This record gives sequence, structure tokens and C-alpha cells, in this order.
Amino acid sequence: MDIREIVISIAVSLFASYIVWRTSQISTMARHCLDLHDWHNVTDVDGVKVWYMRSSLEKAIENLSVNVKEQTGVLHKMNEGSKDHSRDLKDIKEGNKTLKEICERIERESA
Repeated sequence: MDIREIVISIAVSLFASYIVWRTSQISTMARHCLDLHDWHNVTDVDGVKVWYMRSSLEKAIENLSVNVKEQTGVLHKMNEGSKDHSRDLKDIKEGNKTLKEICERIERESA
């Protein structure tokens, strides 16, 4: 085997190794592209991409959150009032206070 054949053999071997390596890289890149497409191609029941949140939906959720917080505060106050009424009724029933005394207390607290 002469020097020319050796150089050609080495060049072919190097080129073949490069092709295998490059094919592996391209295959990996293609797999990543397909994965990325699959991740971004998911839709909800309305056909809207899951990763995309409409600004109107975001605002609606924020408004709902504010309303729930306000309603929770109102319910808390109603619950406290209900406890006060139960206590007043118990005091009247047991004879600890008269209706007049309770009405006077309520008027003082309202003022």
C-alpha cells in the first residue's frame, strides 16, 4: 500500500466518522424539534393552545378573586352578627337581660 492509498483510507475513515457524528447531531436536533412541537401543539376543549392565556381570561380570574375576597369578608361579618344575635336571644331566654337592654346596647354600638 502506498502513501496515497493510506491518506485516502484515512480521509475516508475520518469522513465516515464525521458523517456518523453529524447524522447523530441532526437526529437529536430533529427529535428536539418534534418534542417542542408536541409541547406547543396541546389545546384545550375550546381549541386554544394550553400555553397561551388570553388577557381577558387573566382579567376575569383576577376580578373573580377580588369578588371572592369581598364576599368572604361580608360572610364573616354576617357570621359575627349571627353569633351576637344568638347570644342576645340566649340572654333573653335565660332572663339575664331584657329586650330593652339589648336594644340600648345595639343602638350604642351603631352610633
